[in-house]
Amino acid sequence: MILVGNVGINRIRANCSDLKGLRTIPQMIYQPHAIEAVIHGYFYLEPRDRERRLARRTINGERQWPAKFSLWYFRPQGDCPPKWYNQPLVARYKKHCFYQPTGEETRISSAADVQSIQKLAPEGPGRAFASDAF
Repeated sequence: MILVGNVGINRIRANCSDLKGLRTIPQMIYQPHAIEAVIHGYFYLEPRDRERRLARRTINGERQWPAKFSLWYFRPQGDCPPKWYNQPLVARYKKHCFYQPTGEETRISSAADVQSIQKLAPEGPGRAFASDAF
């Protein structure tokens, strides 16, 4: 869950590829075809306490390899391809492959952005906790 959350936060912090203009958690979550949980509807289920704690850790800046700077991940049926949409493989974690762009392709903000990311997480009655998809 932390790794998926890392990818989500990285997508907000990046400014490349099809992620240009994403600046909020809702923009990232509801970007067309981006989050499988939204597409299949299980994003809207009530999150468990454990999921909320993991999401909060991600929003507070916890990063773990191989998703520390990754912008994409997926679960292949076999081995991880060395590139996915022309992005290099970082590593496989369990059944998922993680990919990150090269330094020339993107700019990811510094860790000082953690406070601004925390402010982007909508919470409250009637709204899904922004990082429940992680």
